[in-house]
Amino acid sequence: MKRKFVFGIFFVMFMVCLCLPAFVVPLSEDQKAGNVEVNSERAASATFTSIFGNNMYIALLALIPLAGVGFLSFALFNTGVIAASYPLGVLNIVGNPFAWIEVAVYAFACTCAYFALLSICKKDWAGMRAEFKRGVCWSTLILVVSAFVEYLLISGMSV
Repeated sequence: MKRKFVFGIFFVMFMVCLCLPAFVVPLSEDQKAGNVEVNSERAASATFTSIFGNNMYIALLALIPLAGVGFLSFALFNTGVIAASYPLGVLNIVGNPFAWIEVAVYAFACTCAYFALLSICKKDWAGMRAEFKRGVCWSTLILVVSAFVEYLLISGMSV
């Protein structure tokens, strides 16, 4: 029960960080156009390994107790600024299943980091290792599948 509560707190916090820029960051039309252009170029050159590598890099950083939450909040806020540049703004995030999956994985990684930190405080080294293993293994599994499907959709292939 406590794990689900902590996960829920992180998930809601990260979704707010992702969606907030659409409401609080004023962007000129030139800035929006520039953001969309740069993001479109990056999306056109995306590969399975670049999608997975980027998402896994973020998930691994999220496993750093305390610092991971700060980094992730910053990264998601900046991602939200890019999403806010598109005409539908926050709907680009809410309507994107990959955004939900990735935020859930990041929240799970931060949850594992939180419980690993509690284990460290109790000097329960086996518990700490178990939390980090859980975070790495599940994050990797989910992000591999997600990146594969996302790449297939981006490249126009079917499953």
